[in-house]
Amino acid sequence: MGKKIKERKKNRIKLKQEKNSNEEDNAELSRKESNTAPKVVLEKTEANFTYKDYEFEVKRKMFHIVLGFGVVALFYFNIFDASRLLLLILFGLVVCIAAKYYKIPGIQYMLDEFERKENLKHLPGKSVIYFLAGSLLAIVIFPKDIAVASLLILTIGDGISPIIGMSYGRIKHPFSNIKFIEGSIAGAAFSIVGIMLFVYWGYINITFFEAFLASFAAMFFEGIEWQLHRDLQDDNIIIPLVSGEVIYLIRYFL
Repeated sequence: MGKKIKERKKNRIKLKQEKNSNEEDNAELSRKESNTAPKVVLEKTEANFTYKDYEFEVKRKMFHIVLGFGVVALFYFNIFDASRLLLLILFGLVVCIAAKYYKIPGIQYMLDEFERKENLKHLPGKSVIYFLAGSLLAIVIFPKDIAVASLLILTIGDGISPIIGMSYGRIKHPFSNIKFIEGSIAGAAFSIVGIMLFVYWGYINITFFEAFLASFAAMFFEGIEWQLHRDLQDDNIIIPLVSGEVIYLIRYFL
């Protein structure tokens, strides 16, 4: 009887040791597979931002809106024309390239506060340069009232859209994995209000129909993720060109 009990104990110990050995082998195999398997990088969207990301994005967009209204005012009151804006862009490019290699007092603070980390690695200040470039294209291509309207859509729509999307977004944009319909609608609605206020104050001559179509078209195309040359795409270029072209075509055909 005693021998049987001892044999059972030995068998249980042996089975336990074999089980532990198998678990260690499986764990080692899993570690090897995880090291060799391709790493998947999840792209941040308006849905998976942390509160810290949200605060940073709100701060960025507030700067975006202030910059936009500054450009609109300087252009409308003829303080800045296309040639001066081009010189500003070229000067800004030199500063941004220098900021990539050297910490420039004042400039570095602005970059730390308002620029995305991925841009700091490649072209610090890229957001501002693209904003000014989009503004320049609108000023050069379109008549003054259309240019001002397209700059207002860029300033207000692109400033409001991501904030609303991150805060209240539930319905994904049909052509984007990182945008929400609620954000696009809010961006278009606020843009229309902004344009109509400028019309009411007598600064520009834009109809509600033009403002409506231009705003919604710009916000729609702003959400589309193009598959070609994605590194060259930027909302600051797309929005003023699309919105300005919509108003221009409405006037041409109607």
